[in-house]
Amino acid sequence: FGKLSDKTKIVGRDDSHTTLPNTIDFSTDSSVRVRIDAVGILNAYKGFKSAGAGLNSFRAGTLAGDTTQGTGSVAVGYVAGQATQKDYAVAVGQAAGQTTQGLKAVAVGYQAGYANQHANSIVISSAGSAINSAIAGSITIQSSTSFLYTYARNGGNNYDWIHSGTMTTFSDERLKKDIEPITN
Repeated sequence: FGKLSDKTKIVGRDDSHTTLPNTIDFSTDSSVRVRIDAVGILNAYKGFKSAGAGLNSFRAGTLAGDTTQGTGSVAVGYVAGQATQKDYAVAVGQAAGQTTQGLKAVAVGYQAGYANQHANSIVISSAGSAINSAIAGSITIQSSTSFLYTYARNGGNNYDWIHSGTMTTFSDERLKKDIEPITN
C-alpha cells in the first residue's frame, strides 16, 4: 500500500523479490519500523510496546498484565501479572504474580508468587503449584521436592534461612584471620 515515494507505507514482497522474498515491511517517516520475515518472525526496529501495558512496561501472553499493570513492569506468560501488578514488578511463567504482585517483586515459574506477593520479594518455583512469598523482602526458592527461603527476623537486619533437606556450607579461607595449623 502506498507509493515507493510515500513516507508511510506497507510493502509486501513475493518470492520473486531478490533480496527480501516473502516479507512485509511497515514504514513511517521513510524508515522500516516493523518487518515480518519469510518464516513469520516479527522484527520491531524501534522497540515494542504492548497495547494496554503500563507506562514503560511490557506484557506478552493471554491476559498477561491485563488489569492495572504498574510502571516499568514485565509480565510474560498466560495470566502472568494479570491483576494489579505493581510498579517495577517482574512475572515470568504461567500465572506467575497473577493476583496483586507487590512493588519491585519478582516471580519466575509456574504460579510463582501466585497471589498477594509481597513487595521486594523474590519467588522462584518449579514446584508445579502455587508458591507465595513469606513476607516483604523475602526470597523463596522451591522445587517439587525441597525449598529454601529467607526473611528479615523481627523487621530487623538479621536474616534467617529456612530449608528442607540437607544444606551444606563451606568455610572460605579467604575470610579467615589468624589461621594456624593444628598440632597434637
